[in-house]
Amino acid sequence: MVIGPKSMRLKPRAQEVLSQAHATRAGAGKCFFGGAGARYGLKADTIRPKRPSFKSFPLSLSYFTGTHMKKKEIKAKVHALLAIGTPKTEVFEQFSGQGATDRQLAFSIASYADPNKRLIHQRKVNILIGIMFIQAILAFFVGAEIGAKSGPKAIWAVGALLMLIPLLFALGFYKGWVGAYNAYILLTSMDLPRSLQGFSTRPIATTIGFIIGVALLAYVWYVRRQLFPDFAFFGPKKLKGKYVFSD
Repeated sequence: MVIGPKSMRLKPRAQEVLSQAHATRAGAGKCFFGGAGARYGLKADTIRPKRPSFKSFPLSLSYFTGTHMKKKEIKAKVHALLAIGTPKTEVFEQFSGQGATDRQLAFSIASYADPNKRLIHQRKVNILIGIMFIQAILAFFVGAEIGAKSGPKAIWAVGALLMLIPLLFALGFYKGWVGAYNAYILLTSMDLPRSLQGFSTRPIATTIGFIIGVALLAYVWYVRRQLFPDFAFFGPKKLKGKYVFSD
């Protein structure tokens, strides 16, 4: 791909790098033609030095043009329009093809935490946060029991490490991050089959633990659906190959 000066404006830093590259290449040519090259009858002005290629630089074109900020800017503008009540479908059509893929744009729209929805379902979120705090306490004691086998210092280290995971989920739920809901659903779904391993030795306790895990998974899914109705499993909803939104 050849990029001419009219198709893209470079930052001052890019111009400086290119100027230095030209100067270095030209200086090397003069040294050669003024010394060893002169013996063969060659002159410095008979050969034009090649223009340096962008491929020779370790930095990408996005560094020079500033396009690496474009996706973030689009996301900020999308959320700003949604905050004032602009229909989601209209926002999607407005920013489609403006620098982000349709999936990224649909994800930005679907992951927007509507303040009105958060206010309506605040009690559900608070219940979820309370459950995470209970899990954090239980995780600390489990970690302390595991760490006790390694030494007294490991009791606090392992306990605090396991306690941190539910607390991070609680923070994500409190902030209204859809990623926290998606991560909890994914990790819990992967862990449920493993929770049945002790069924042969402790059938009652294993069954109770499995039911609690399924109930928590269903509740997190339910809360996420109330706050982010445009999500399917882990991505924005699609119908007949097109992204659909609940305006």
